[in-house]
Amino acid sequence: MIVLACGENSLRIVPPLILTEKQAREGLSILKKTLKDS
Repeated sequence: MIVLACGENSLRIVPPLILTEKQAREGLSILKKTLKDS
């Protein structure tokens, strides 16, 4: 997953074209934890 900054208060998330639901949930979980910890 690629995460790009696009302004001061926004993130642009670019997931792969093919991914499983498990991979999507894992990626969102990591992103959520990262945002919570910052």
